[in-house]
Amino acid sequence: MAFDEHAFYKKFTELMGAPPKPEMPIAPREYRTFLNKKSNILLEADPEAIVTEEKQEMWRLKIPAGEGEIRCPTCGNAHKNPALKSTYRVCHHCFFILEPTTALSLGPPAWLKETSKLRILAASYGHPVDASRANDCTKQVAALVDATKNERLTILKTDNLARLLGGDPARGHRKVLKLRYLLDGRRGELTAWEGGWECHLAEDLYIIGSKSKPLITVVRAIYGHPLGVIKGRGAFDVTDVLQARVHLSRGRHVVLKRHEDLTQLFGEPCAGRAKSLTVEYEIMGKAGEFYEYELEGRLQNTISIEASPSISPQIIILGATYGWTEQLLADRKKETHKLLFDLQEISERRRMGLAVSAADNKRLREMPKHARELKRLNDLRVGFVDVREHIQRRIELAGGAVLFFGGSTPNDELPSWARVTLAGKEHLGIDLGAVDDLNAIFGNPTPGQTKLLSIDYVIVGHDAERKTEASESTSSGYEANFINQRKGRLQQLVDEDDMGRASCEESVLLGIPTILPSIEVRYASYGHPTNPNQVWNVTSEMRALANQQGGQRLHIDTTMSLYDLFGDPCVGMRKKLTIRYYVRGFHGCTTVEERPQNHLSTDIALGFVTEGHDPFEQVKRRTYRQNAVDKIQKLRILDHMKVEPSPYSHLGRAW
Repeated sequence: MAFDEHAFYKKFTELMGAPPKPEMPIAPREYRTFLNKKSNILLEADPEAIVTEEKQEMWRLKIPAGEGEIRCPTCGNAHKNPALKSTYRVCHHCFFILEPTTALSLGPPAWLKETSKLRILAASYGHPVDASRANDCTKQVAALVDATKNERLTILKTDNLARLLGGDPARGHRKVLKLRYLLDGRRGELTAWEGGWECHLAEDLYIIGSKSKPLITVVRAIYGHPLGVIKGRGAFDVTDVLQARVHLSRGRHVVLKRHEDLTQLFGEPCAGRAKSLTVEYEIMGKAGEFYEYELEGRLQNTISIEASPSISPQIIILGATYGWTEQLLADRKKETHKLLFDLQEISERRRMGLAVSAADNKRLREMPKHARELKRLNDLRVGFVDVREHIQRRIELAGGAVLFFGGSTPNDELPSWARVTLAGKEHLGIDLGAVDDLNAIFGNPTPGQTKLLSIDYVIVGHDAERKTEASESTSSGYEANFINQRKGRLQQLVDEDDMGRASCEESVLLGIPTILPSIEVRYASYGHPTNPNQVWNVTSEMRALANQQGGQRLHIDTTMSLYDLFGDPCVGMRKKLTIRYYVRGFHGCTTVEERPQNHLSTDIALGFVTEGHDPFEQVKRRTYRQNAVDKIQKLRILDHMKVEPSPYSHLGRAW
């Protein structure tokens, strides 16, 4: 007779005097099961234990809010200053989002269509967290902007904020100025902290509207839990904060350094948990034109078009070790064992008189070498150092897209895109002509023996999270570029010499050559500056030159012979080289984890981060004196033309 467990427990409860529990019939559609992951057995779920939306609403804490009061639906704590709900949007107790960033009113619809106009939506000055010790200063800040015809906001660190913004709400405590504004139809949010002096900012604050269209747009940015916002908390929408950095750079780029404290910048969405920052962006395409005159077959001034957008990081190191871990050493032995087993199988077939291919015979010659390799692996001892941070920093120094360690291989064998990217980085410790000593860089975990450099990496690609549409063109109408996404492991054996130096036999190179060049030459001409019959179309030659230089820039210096490149379309005449080009943009999404806590593991730089001359900046109008110089230079270019003396003749003597 089978044991009836249900009847046993029912009889037991009756003996104990427990009240009977009503049996609830379960309809077939309400019959649910779940999988026990440890035993892979389907178990019946108790209907009373199933969590539903109705039960969550019933269990949620309900504290009636008074008139004008805002209470957190999770913990029941009241907002300390409901009038500042636009700048203090998070519950100070449980980090629940009381009001999303998109809930802020953007004012009249006409404001969304304005260009280079600044509109203040909300502002507060006071304690960083406690809203009860902060003042609403929206009217005061808006008055400062109105005084400049809504074109800029300037608050210097010498300005007294207490006088400027209506008093000191938290005397003796470091305060912040929180701004939410509208510029070029995009919301922005800034938090300016006080410095060493109370009621004075640490740095000057400038928000200036740009008349030119922005070259980068932050579509969406989330900081916090890797899964994003979960039931109103766990992560913050920081799109407006990063878009404000775009506004501060006049629409050119957004840069976030790894030494910045993210909690001061974004707040604390989930304390004590590992967080990440996910940024979805769009970099616009842009067109430009360069021209320069030549003298005796060489340019008078160097043409250098370095307008490729920066996308960093593109290579993220997941893990890296230098030396031998137990797992790496075991895997290496296993691979060598398998290789020797295969070679022994080939040797046995040949001994038995069976047919063996020429390739297998060639492999058999390497059998003694692999046997020595296995013996050497057995003699190695375990010892390693974690070099993940070192390698990520080295990638940062190279621009976030290239990893290079010099080996004994000649540098001429490096591809052109790597040579162009790494050129001029000697002062940062990256020299194409040097052999890198890894013991000096990382330390020597196991002196006197061969070591292994193992790097696990991910190339982010143009859309690591598959969140963008990845259309063929950007919003500006120019073609978009693409970068292949790839994961992998790079391993190099490193031998140590008698002097204790260790270097790779071959150079270590890891990079992201793009599918299409970033700079595309649309049209190029070379010849007479005024007579179109003596002008040659040199577009194909300029495109080939740009591709040779990696497709990321176009550089022609004063030592390069134009006759060798293009020939001579008009002998004896000074000629003009004109280049019209455009730069492709990107649709992308990248995620960077925290390491250490509250700090990014690497720098983020998106957009046109220029150093020196910006080819896309607005050209200033030339003065009367400069126009006179241009006229005289043009006259001197023309053949057999007599230049009449004028008050400005001395300005053209240099020509």
